[in-house]
Amino acid sequence: MLLRKNHSGFTLIELLIVIGVIAVIVAFSLLSYSSYRKSIALSLATDSVQSAVRSIQQQARSGKGIDGGKPACFGLRFHQGKPIVMITGVYKNILNNAGESLCSKVKESSIPISLTEQISVDIESDTDIFAIPPRGELFRLGGDPTSSVSMKLYFMNDLAKFVQVNIGIPFGAVQRK
Repeated sequence: MLLRKNHSGFTLIELLIVIGVIAVIVAFSLLSYSSYRKSIALSLATDSVQSAVRSIQQQARSGKGIDGGKPACFGLRFHQGKPIVMITGVYKNILNNAGESLCSKVKESSIPISLTEQISVDIESDTDIFAIPPRGELFRLGGDPTSSVSMKLYFMNDLAKFVQVNIGIPFGAVQRK
């Protein structure tokens, strides 16, 4: 008499199909996570730029002084290939050819604006923006003094993944495109 053994389990083909489906799901998950990570990093960088603009405006409104109490203007320096840094200067209540107030004795802070190492900045031209007392209005040195400051923030030099950031002059509206 022949006894038939009842085998239970999965065939090799069934196991390979399941492993293939899992591999596809993992691949899509990693792509989504990578895109999410880039978006978050760019969003945080934009928030840092906006926070820095608000900070210099608040400092200008506070009436702080430097160099023995002289009125101060506070600003940001945007130079191609360099970190964004805060700058200070002595406010001079005179006008340049564009009719804007000027700052003199400008000094750079040794601490750059906090952007992650993965973010690079591409700016149209080297520019300083200053917030001047008493209202904290912005003016620009470098480029057209009345136009907004426009820059691109890239994630790890990935030219396909960037955010366009515009800082409006004179009120400091930061727009992300």
